[in-house]
Amino acid sequence: MKKISEIISAKLADYTTLAKKNTGNVSQEFQDYGYRLAQRLGDLNKIAMYIRICKVYPRALVEDTAAFVSNYPNAKNKSKIFMWKLHELLAEYKHKHPEFILPKQAQRKKRIVNPNFSLLDSLKDSDWDS
Repeated sequence: MKKISEIISAKLADYTTLAKKNTGNVSQEFQDYGYRLAQRLGDLNKIAMYIRICKVYPRALVEDTAAFVSNYPNAKNKSKIFMWKLHELLAEYKHKHPEFILPKQAQRKKRIVNPNFSLLDSLKDSDWDS
């Protein structure tokens, strides 16, 4: 029979080798947290998105959102629930703290749409005759 210390050290060794293998070049704490968050949500295809979220958004919001999602163990897509709840909590946080502004890298780019533009108007019959 194995001692408890041997079992724990074996599990710890397995975990550290697995973590080193999967995380790649993690040099910042938010990168590690983003990777662990992706594992927790079971969405390893979007690790970069979770790392970006951990870098840009306040940690308290991200942790509250992850705790909310953990209450849904049978959810088909935990990442959708995570993004929905993060959006809800962020709106609430902005309402309570009007001075809070997201960094420029987290803001969406605004599309410039010309309401007078029509694709059919831009294609004239004379363009097709040549």
